[in-house]
Amino acid sequence: MIVSIEIPVVKGGWLIPCIESVLHQTSSDWRLSLLWDGGDELSRSILQRVERLGHPRLRVYYQERTGIAASRRFLTAASAEALILPVDDDDLLAPTAVEELLAAAQAMPWSGIVRARRDFIDEAGRRVPMADWFPFEPRHFDRGMTTDLYNHSHPYLIRRSAYDKTAGWRGFTDFQLAGEDCDIFLQIEEVATIELLDRCLYSYRLHPRRASNQLGPAAAEEMWRRLADQTLARRGLPLARVNEIQPFQYRGVPRPRPGLPEIDCVVPFWESDREELPYELSRPSSQRHESLCFPTVGNPFLQELDDTGFDQLALAVSAAGPVSGALRVEVHRDSCGSPAVAEQRISLDRPVMKFLHFDLQPPAGPLRRVRLAVSFQPDAASRDALGLHVFTVGDDGQALLMRLFRRSPGFSRRQLERCLRSLRRAGVDGEALHVVAERQSSAANKNEGLRRSSRPLVCFVDDDVEILRPGVFDELLAGLERRAADLAGPKIVDRAGRIFCADPFFDGDFFPKPRGLGEEDGGQYDYSAEVPWLPSTFLLVRREVCRSVGGFDEAYRGSQMEDVDFCLKARRLGFRCRYVGETEVTHLNQQRNDRFSENFRIFFQRWGRQGERLRGLAPTGERGGEP
Repeated sequence: MIVSIEIPVVKGGWLIPCIESVLHQTSSDWRLSLLWDGGDELSRSILQRVERLGHPRLRVYYQERTGIAASRRFLTAASAEALILPVDDDDLLAPTAVEELLAAAQAMPWSGIVRARRDFIDEAGRRVPMADWFPFEPRHFDRGMTTDLYNHSHPYLIRRSAYDKTAGWRGFTDFQLAGEDCDIFLQIEEVATIELLDRCLYSYRLHPRRASNQLGPAAAEEMWRRLADQTLARRGLPLARVNEIQPFQYRGVPRPRPGLPEIDCVVPFWESDREELPYELSRPSSQRHESLCFPTVGNPFLQELDDTGFDQLALAVSAAGPVSGALRVEVHRDSCGSPAVAEQRISLDRPVMKFLHFDLQPPAGPLRRVRLAVSFQPDAASRDALGLHVFTVGDDGQALLMRLFRRSPGFSRRQLERCLRSLRRAGVDGEALHVVAERQSSAANKNEGLRRSSRPLVCFVDDDVEILRPGVFDELLAGLERRAADLAGPKIVDRAGRIFCADPFFDGDFFPKPRGLGEEDGGQYDYSAEVPWLPSTFLLVRREVCRSVGGFDEAYRGSQMEDVDFCLKARRLGFRCRYVGETEVTHLNQQRNDRFSENFRIFFQRWGRQGERLRGLAPTGERGGEP
């Protein structure tokens, strides 16, 4: 990636050392754009000399005075690089600034801004020992609103893909179009995260002619107040600012209690002709399957089962350490004939779960008993490594093992119609139903549903969910109102009446888990509780939450972990998740995703460092249910 360094120019007194600080970067992954914005004659003459150099990575532009925000907007529009580094014409970049900021952006691809530290220099370039007057720490929030708007400063690297989702650089006309830097931070944090790089990579020059000194602290406070009020309105938060000086405090603004007519339902739909078939080991259960671990060529996993016409199977594989080799599946449908065989190479370099799909020939004759054999041939280099687990067994004895599928034209479409009929029976009118059937990820389809809808609340519903009990929406709405929550989800059961998800929590390894997985539903989870995350299988959300966090992250492909990520982003902003176990929906859990391992990798890369803080709430079983 290339960094676009962008400098609006009005002062010539320190412009040469500023430009030299760019030229002396340890990394060459940059382009420098300079815009003369009606500045002094010295600055213009310097830029003319720079322009005559013909340096391939320097671009120079001229215009009459427009103000700092307009200048930054011009420079960003004129460039195309993936990363933007704004610099002032009297300041200095540290020699490693580009190198270190670029490395940080690559290590944190989810970030919208990477911000580093700065120090202070005087007019002669001598270091001035002083503490920064702006904090260098994660920003703070109250119910979705930033409280410390002054928590921003150079240097900061902006990801263009995040910038393009905002209104861009803006400032206040009565303050020389200043305030653009604070505003862009507020806009960016609505579509991506602001990450910190604890390195001093910028020198801020103290002198009487600097813009902030000429405007004065009273102007800064006024701009911050205006930006706070504008942001409250833009995010649609039912809050009002109650004080004049930061950190800002907010009070809740009364709003009408929402009802079913205020809910839009978004149903992401991925059409598939694959139907999952009943299979005794395909769902979590309390039975331990120790013998099903470590299948090898000499000791394969064997099972006889009734043939259901399956032509594809999915295995959950994991390993406690690095392992590689060939995984082989044989299906014997005729004792005298040749088996259907499928084989895949697998390489795991860390503890992770991955689904492997094996396509097989469908049965040619009458259905009968079949013999299934699964074996693993490790590579020579893996012989001494910890073995491959073809079936995942947890400490609690629950296991997710194998899933069988067959081609069934129109199957997922029939499930969708079943889902929509149940929503209509629950009172959702046709105009509130938004089925998004684009051939893209679940996150992208949910975001498209957000764009198509406009009501104060939105309920995300998987296309294989069915409402079989009345009052689901009434209970979820009551759960939001009683506990001032912002996201709410019901208990989820499968067609056999077993628990699929109740009272979600994070385990000691910061792995998202539901309680009761595979248990018979006997009412043991029929309570409400505040929880750290909720599945989007059936998730009711206040629309201001979606505005404030920028929707679902489309880095997650398929349909796994984007909902946990969404909830953590919401909680980081001060929103609350509520599990409402007094009501339930039924979930077929039709498996149409083969990106589990990649999505888990993205999730742990992004949130693993914040696990202790964001794990937040213990599972209800440890702290007692709430009435």
